[in-house]
Amino acid sequence: MKDIVQYIEKQFSENITLTDIANHFAVSEEYFSRYFKKSFNITFSNYLLSIRLNAAKEMLRDTDLTITEIAFRNGFTDPNYFTTCFKKMFHSAPRNYRKMIRAKI
Repeated sequence: MKDIVQYIEKQFSENITLTDIANHFAVSEEYFSRYFKKSFNITFSNYLLSIRLNAAKEMLRDTDLTITEIAFRNGFTDPNYFTTCFKKMFHSAPRNYRKMIRAKI
């Protein structure tokens, strides 16, 4: 499990897929998917999304990069999808989150 977490944390900003990670660990996609869900109580795709969104949240707080650049640097290929996922997870649009955080500083 440690190797899986390290691999994901190292590769999350890349276009990583279930196929890629299963191949990396030399197992089938089905086996990896079941093993991951059983071990972490979350699907691989939801875990990867969570890692990406939390990294983006930090970048919104700590950098002046544009929302689009933050999306791309955290493995999202579509800034609109990034915004939709960010809103769903954090109940705020990325731009609004940044404004709120900076107002507190």
